[in-house]
Parts: sequence; structure tokens; C-alpha cells
Amino acid sequence: MELALGHLAERLGLLAQVLCTPTSMTIAFGPMHDQQVSLMRMEPGAINLEKLDRVHAIVAGVLERSLEVEQGLEDLRQTLRTEDRFGPRAMTLATSASAGAIAVFFNANLHEISAAALVGLVVGLITYFGKRRPHTALLIEPVAATLAALLTVAIACLFPIRINLVLIASLIILVPGFSL
Repeated sequence: MELALGHLAERLGLLAQVLCTPTSMTIAFGPMHDQQVSLMRMEPGAINLEKLDRVHAIVAGVLERSLEVEQGLEDLRQTLRTEDRFGPRAMTLATSASAGAIAVFFNANLHEISAAALVGLVVGLITYFGKRRPHTALLIEPVAATLAALLTVAIACLFPIRINLVLIASLIILVPGFSL
């Protein structure tokens, strides 16, 4: 992102230094002794690799001059308006599958993999229903973490599982940048 924005600024005749994190972007325009700094805070969102690939193609087209800047902006707007290919149900199931896969990565046993997938499904459902109402979006992580902890402890009362492993596997999807 930093490299692409730096090249785009250069293509537009701007001197810029760019710093990006999963939740913010800082761009300093101009020479070091007279910079104008802009900071943009972003809410972490879902990663859509299909849209990301399209954005990279647009940036490449503008940088290679096979696409005019104005057309690139219009293509970018159109890409952002495009509906996601996979709906919320598929994403909820993917959250469950990811939690189970992460548990496998941590060398979990069958009970832990199953528990992580189940708790991951609950996290996915909380995320789905929480994002439907903008005023509840800030509560998604704490509510998901609390319910995941309670459910994991309840499962641990029935089956021998490593609680920390199941919790990490089921909640890591909420960490900005980790959903990739």
C-alpha cells in the first residue's frame, strides 16, 4: 500500500511519504522542511481479495499510463460499489472454518479443533449480526471475546481442551489484518 501510494503520488507530480497500518494511513506531502501531514483513521474491514486484485490492476494501469487518472478513479469507485461475491452466511461459515484451521496450525487435537470451529461460528454470528447495526459495531470484539471465553470454558468442562489455544484460534480473525 505504501509503495503503491508513493508511486501514485510520484505519477501525479507530488512529493509524498506514506505510512500505512491496518487501521490508519499517514501521508506527508511536500519537502521535509515544509510538509503537510494528513492522517486518516480507518475502521478495519473485511478483506476482499477479488476487489484488492482489481484495485492493484487499476493502480498498475495508472502507473503504466495505460489508464488515465480520471478513468482510474472512476474504475476504483465502481470497484468499491460492487457487491461482495460471498454473502454474510458464507463469511460466517468461513470464520468457523478458519478457527478450526488455525487450531490445526497450533497442533490441536480433534476436541480442540471442533471446539475452535464451534466457538469460531459463534464469533462469526456475532460479527454478522453486530455489523448489521452501526451503533453496535464497536461492541463486536468485546462481546465476541466474552461469549467465546464463556463457551470455551463450558466446553472445557466437558472435554479435555487447551482453553488458550481454542480462544486464540477462534478470536484471531478479529485482529485487524489477520482475517487474510
